[in-house]
Amino acid sequence: MLVIALLAACGGETSDTGDQAFLTDQGLYELMVDMDPHPPTVGDSTLTVMVHDAATGEPVDDATLAVTPWMPEHGHGVSEDPVVSGEGGTFTVTFAYSMPGTWELTFDVDSSLGADSAVLTVDVE
Repeated sequence: MLVIALLAACGGETSDTGDQAFLTDQGLYELMVDMDPHPPTVGDSTLTVMVHDAATGEPVDDATLAVTPWMPEHGHGVSEDPVVSGEGGTFTVTFAYSMPGTWELTFDVDSSLGADSAVLTVDVE
């Protein structure tokens, strides 16, 4: 499964419940993501994303988050931009997958620690 391979490559963890933890590209943040439904299916999807300082493990209270779903094989994203809400380092992201296949979720995080990003690959059923 691509998600497990990606997480293993970046030292992340995954579980059968959809909980995943991984570091951003520059190692500033640890992201903990819970997907509902899991495994992801076509239609409505909700992510709960917790942003922690990778060095201390503390929540990043001043973080901002943007998530961009992209289907590289077909060269498109989702029809409506994801809605991101939350504060105190915990965010809820809602959007809808338009079709099954391999998707990339790009997480862009910014805070007083700096800007960083990560890409999570998911297989949508």
